[in-house]
Amino acid sequence: MILQLYSDYEAMDHDPIIAAALDIISDETTSRNEYGQVLNINSSDENVRKVLQNLFYDVLNIDFNAWMWIRQMCKYGDFFLKMEI
Repeated sequence: MILQLYSDYEAMDHDPIIAAALDIISDETTSRNEYGQVLNINSSDENVRKVLQNLFYDVLNIDFNAWMWIRQMCKYGDFFLKMEI
């Protein structure tokens, strides 16, 4: 049953309307703000802000990866990322 669901999810990329909708959602959610950032990190604690900035921009490379991660999350309904550090 589960494998059939994933097969259906994969088939969504072959439908031009669904594929375009997934692309548009990914484009809109990863658009840059006025500072050129995909993700805005706010914290009153400077150390927390620096650690999160390092995590998202240097380790996870959110600028490059966010588009595909968001598209996959919308397509499959969830997204899990295993990090081996």
